[in-house]
Amino acid sequence: MALHLKEKGHRVTGTKRTEEGAESIRSLGIPCREFHISRPPESGQADDLFNADTVLINIPPGRKNLELQQFFQDIKSVIDRVKQSDVRQIIFISTTSVYGELTGKVTEATPSQPVTASGEVHHDIEQYIQQQLGERGVILRLAGLVGGDRHPVKYLAGRTGISQGEKPVNLIHRDDCVTAITAIIEKEIKGKVMLLCSPDHPSRADFYTWAASEMQLSPPQFERNGNDGKYIDGTSTINMLKLTLKYPSPYDMPLPENS
Repeated sequence: MALHLKEKGHRVTGTKRTEEGAESIRSLGIPCREFHISRPPESGQADDLFNADTVLINIPPGRKNLELQQFFQDIKSVIDRVKQSDVRQIIFISTTSVYGELTGKVTEATPSQPVTASGEVHHDIEQYIQQQLGERGVILRLAGLVGGDRHPVKYLAGRTGISQGEKPVNLIHRDDCVTAITAIIEKEIKGKVMLLCSPDHPSRADFYTWAASEMQLSPPQFERNGNDGKYIDGTSTINMLKLTLKYPSPYDMPLPENS
């Protein structure tokens, strides 16, 4: 994301939790500073981060309940800091897990019904952003992420008795996420809840069996049930941003090397 914005002529400052991590980003020619959301910096130490036109929050939560509770409080503290600043736009990367077990077509306007702890904490953060930042806030819910070494088939290969094989796949490629976030920044979108997912939704059984075969992995074995799943429709967001997705189908998305 930072490299793409830099190539487009934007001035970017990144953050990493450790000085070692920050140095790894500086080696790419991008200014970066150590910043840990659980350890608020002393007064004045992070003024450069909040003296920007846009703040992009893309931080994954932990998996344990205590970590999620702390994550919520930490993100709230960042939002409160933004509220007191002159930042014009804050983009929070959320997840389609806020829709829980809804079925059928799901859009930006569909009310959230989270059922997992992660879905609930993202829903709460979304609500806090809308309450505290109003038009300055943008929420971008991403479907399952593919890109680089990341691909869900790696965690499904060889498994048996996987239920819900007929549920539709909801995936989006990292490159399309980067393009969408760039468009949100450059078009100065504000006060929106947005959604990103490829428009093609093959069944889990069909797609992951194909992907495993292509990668020469042991095929996952699915139970052919669950055809009442949800499919994420991000058409409104794609049209608003005037995007042409690079990978409109999961079958188009490059598979990672099998190592």
